Amino acid sequence: MVKTTFLNLDEEKRQRILAAALEEFSAQPYESASLNRIVAQAGIPKGSLYQYFEDKKDLYFFLIDEAAEAKLAFLRRCDLPEGSDFFEGFAALMLSGAEFDLNYPQYSRLLGQAFNSPLAEEITERLKGKSFDYLHDLLFTARQQGRIRSDLPLDLIVFTLNALTTEFGKYAAQKAGLKWDGRIFDPQQRERLRSLDLKGMIDNLMRLLKEGMAAK
Repeated sequence: MVKTTFLNLDEEKRQRILAAALEEFSAQPYESASLNRIVAQAGIPKGSLYQYFEDKKDLYFFLIDEAAEAKLAFLRRCDLPEGSDFFEGFAALMLSGAEFDLNYPQYSRLLGQAFNSPLAEEITERLKGKSFDYLHDLLFTARQQGRIRSDLPLDLIVFTLNALTTEFGKYAAQKAGLKWDGRIFDPQQRERLRSLDLKGMIDNLMRLLKEGMAAK
């Protein structure tokens, strides 16, 4: 857990340390990330870092929490269409999530590769109280309103929709002619992603969810 000595630092120094850590952990897999590079970039002695965090994992989890909170706050600002059903609302949230990934590529990269790290299981449990609960609440409300089926386990629906949103980035990259390897795309590549009809792609996904794949 982060130590009070870190929270008591002046804002400039605290942000400098976090920026250096985010740059390292978003550019490298967890196991390859170097505390030596972080402290060098932040301009602090390595011993100071242990006055702020217990260890590398503690710092990494702090960043994961920061990134998840930032994304959740971004999604909650989504202007859902008035009177929209669940599928319209979920489509708007997916589009907002894509915008977050394009605007905050380091956070996006950090969260994306976290689930392929040796700590993936712990991270999944850690974030369940954030994205999983938020989506669970949306689905619960939709079910109460009779807008989605009530004969399927809610946790299965949450799992499926979370997997869908996670994989959508790979699909979008493929459609833009980019190789997806979880890296941060440069500005020109992000513009190629922005040029896609993301709303149309998401609307098609919603049709798939709402109407199914079976021929009519």
